[in-house]
Parts: sequence; C-alpha cells; structure tokens
Amino acid sequence: MDEKGMIICSADIDEGLTLQIWTKGAVPRLVVLNRAKNTRKLMPFSWLEREDRTISLKGAKGKTNSYTVESLEEPMRRMLYQYAQDPAFKGLLWHSVIFMSDLMHTPRAVFDRAEFAMLHEDKRCRLWLLDLTDGEANGYFRPFFPRTAPEELFGEEPGVNAHGGKNVADLKKTGITRKLASVLPSRWYDTPRISAAAALLGFSLFFEEGNVLSSFLWNALQNGVPSKEALSTKPEDPVCNAFARKMAGYVRHWHLLDKIHYAL
Repeated sequence: MDEKGMIICSADIDEGLTLQIWTKGAVPRLVVLNRAKNTRKLMPFSWLEREDRTISLKGAKGKTNSYTVESLEEPMRRMLYQYAQDPAFKGLLWHSVIFMSDLMHTPRAVFDRAEFAMLHEDKRCRLWLLDLTDGEANGYFRPFFPRTAPEELFGEEPGVNAHGGKNVADLKKTGITRKLASVLPSRWYDTPRISAAAALLGFSLFFEEGNVLSSFLWNALQNGVPSKEALSTKPEDPVCNAFARKMAGYVRHWHLLDKIHYAL
C-alpha cells in the first residue's frame, strides 16, 4: 500500500486495531489495520456516517473484537485534524470553498413578472433571482431567502444592481456575498466550507455518494497546486446538482434549524 500511496497519519486504538488515513493525491481512504493478522482494509469515510455500524476483527487466538463508530469518533477527529494540516489539502480546500460558494449563490434569471407567480423548481430553489423584468440594463439580483436584521444590506432597493451582469461572478463582484459572510459567517461561510471539506474527504453529500464531485475537486490539484481553471466549470453530475439545491435550501431555512426536531 505504501508503494502506491502514503499513510498520512495513524491512531493505535488498542493492541488489535490501528486506524490510518491513506492517500494517493486524491480522495483519502480510511485504513483499518488488524494488528494481530497484519491485514488492511480500505474504506471510504462515508462508511462512518452510520452509527449502527461496527468493525469486527479476529485476533491471533480467534477472539473477535468489535468497535462501534461512536467509540472511534474521537481518534478519527484527531486524525482528520492532523490530515487537514497538509499544505496540498489546505490549498485545495480553500479553492473548493469558493467553488461550493459559487454553486450555492448561482442565480437564475426571470424575464417576465408573471413568472414570479409560478416559478419553476430550478428557480424556486435558488438563493438569488436575477430580475430582468425591466430589461437587462435595469436588472437586479434579488435575494430569495429570509434575512435577519444584520443581513438587511439592501437599503430601499429590491436587491443589488446587476449593472448588466448575469452570472454568479457578476453577483460576487457587487460585494454582497462577502458582506453576508462577514455579518453571519455561520450561515454564509461555514456552509460551503464544511460542504467542501466533506466532498474532499469522501463523505456523502446528504447521504448520496458524491464520487464524481470529489474526483472533480481533486483533479483540480495539479502538481500539488490547485488550478482555478479546473474549477471554473462544474461537473455534469445529477448528485452534484441535487447537492447544490440542498445546500441552498439549508441556507434558506437556516433560521429554523434550532426549531427542527430530528427523529432517529
């Protein structure tokens, strides 16, 4: 295994089990090392998301030892924190956060006022609508999400003047996304940051396997340096598209999170 990749960090759980993080310049994998048998098994980190799962290992004398996901949580956290200090990962994470933020903020245009009464799902799920009902010269990026008092940054205007712009790059040029992240980072910065980290590490995307998106992000790392050009488009992947909608939905309902009761 070491000849084909690298063990970045490890944690000895007990005399029978060692956990490791292995990578080959792409999505890392969790290594389960049976110390008694000297055997290894590679697993995606998404395996850890189900709390009812266990790792069962046979020892040298035939005794089986079982480890719950909960019992491995703390050593896994320490290993992931150590792995996150890797310069290549840190650089790619920063660029991936920007990519995820662009997915989250991508607007859709509305040309007719009547369309506001019956928006298509692809537009209703967006955080921003580009209002072109008065022509392109008078377009506005309209916020399409509930706002707290610190987020009321638009004054008397219906939104942000688009100045002829049409896409997410034009929206970000207005500075509004940066201002929102400044006044409420837990909503506007942490969401794409945690999403980017999850995708890079190979966790699921709202319980959908995001292998295409994870590979796309890692392919942007060229000779150890992230490429902006490689992240200038998004993969044609239905899971990625669905994740972008759910990420926007999470941000839209952010103010209700403490009122939601989860049934396990």
